[in-house]
Amino acid sequence: MRDRDIKVYRPRSLNGLLRLYSLDPDALLYAGGTAIALRAAAGRERPFRLPPRLIMLGNVPELGRITRTPRHLDIGAGVTLGRALSTGRNVLPAVLAQAIASVGTPPVRNLGTIGGNLCAGREDGGAVPSALAVLDGQVELRSAAGARWVRAWLAEPRRGEVLTRVRIPMEEWQAQGFRRLASGLTLAAAARLGRGALETLHFCLAGSDFGLLRSRELEDSLKNARLPLAPRARQGFLRELEERLTIPGLGSYARATAVRLAGWFLDRLDEAGPG
Repeated sequence: MRDRDIKVYRPRSLNGLLRLYSLDPDALLYAGGTAIALRAAAGRERPFRLPPRLIMLGNVPELGRITRTPRHLDIGAGVTLGRALSTGRNVLPAVLAQAIASVGTPPVRNLGTIGGNLCAGREDGGAVPSALAVLDGQVELRSAAGARWVRAWLAEPRRGEVLTRVRIPMEEWQAQGFRRLASGLTLAAAARLGRGALETLHFCLAGSDFGLLRSRELEDSLKNARLPLAPRARQGFLRELEERLTIPGLGSYARATAVRLAGWFLDRLDEAGPG
């Protein structure tokens, strides 16, 4: 297929995009193009060819908006990672800012969009999805037939659906942490503290071998625990985490490394608690 055989559509409104996509759901939604470029560079498709029909999202203003209310922060799916990062530390939760900063290089972040990052799979090690998981983020998926909200880290648009925005509850977190290793193993965590105790813990691990791991039962095992954590509570949490990471294909070294990452955040809680 020659380049001139490729049809490119440029809708100028969200309604226009949804109507167009409903008529041609096999067209490729194109924003920053970083996922396509990475596949081409990795040689996964040889020779690399664009699909016959592209729908460019850059002219849809609704996808490029960032809005904040007392209850939540909405980030349009077409907002670049770089622009989201520039919203400032008083707006963007620290764990999400650190996750975004770990994705690629500044030029990549200035092209790649938050919606594209979520829809392109887990090739980035799950950095942004893991941060959104601990923040209880949601995404809006819209089609010509209507809209639905799903948990952000499980965003899988159905045929004809477009991811339009990410919604993050505006909550106060006294402790937040993010670590991403060269292997892609990622930890994201956030906690609310009060009167020397751990009121709420949200904790997520991500890796190419096991996807995303977040357990409410595991988090609740430390609910209202006094800080600094008693050795028994700390060891029990880490032991239970290690058992949950006994997954086929996940080696003992990766499992031990994940447990050490969890221990690192528990240390941060101990440091933050007494103050």
